[in-house]
Amino acid sequence: MGYRSDVTFAFYANPNKLEMFPAIKLWVEENWPRGGDPFIEPLTDIITAKYDHVKWYDDFDYVKDVWATIERFEAAFDTEEHQTYRACWEFARVGEGISDLDMGGSAYHHYRVDIRREIVVD
Repeated sequence: MGYRSDVTFAFYANPNKLEMFPAIKLWVEENWPRGGDPFIEPLTDIITAKYDHVKWYDDFDYVKDVWATIERFEAAFDTEEHQTYRACWEFARVGEGISDLDMGGSAYHHYRVDIRREIVVD
C-alpha cells in the first residue's frame, strides 16, 4: 500500500434524483471524520473528501472512521438498492509505487472518479 497515499472520496446524487444533492452535501459536511486532515470540497453536483500524502492503513483509527462513515452514508442514502438508490460514492487511492492503486464505490456508482498518471521531469 505504499508509505504515503493520495486518497479521494466523491459523493453525488443518482442522476435521476439530482434533487438529493443538497442533502448529500450537507450530510458529508456534517458527518465526515476530520482525522487525517481531509480537504472537503463541494463542487456543483459532487462533494469530495481528499487526503494528500497521508499514511493510509486499514488499522489506523481515522481510516477505520472513514470506512464506518461510508457504511452510515450507504444506509442513509440507500446506495445498494438498484430501484431506490439516491446517492453514489466512489473512492480512489494512489500510493507511492507505480502499481499501488485502489478504486471502488457504491454498487451503482457512475464512474465519475478516475486515476490519471503523468510523467514529470525535474
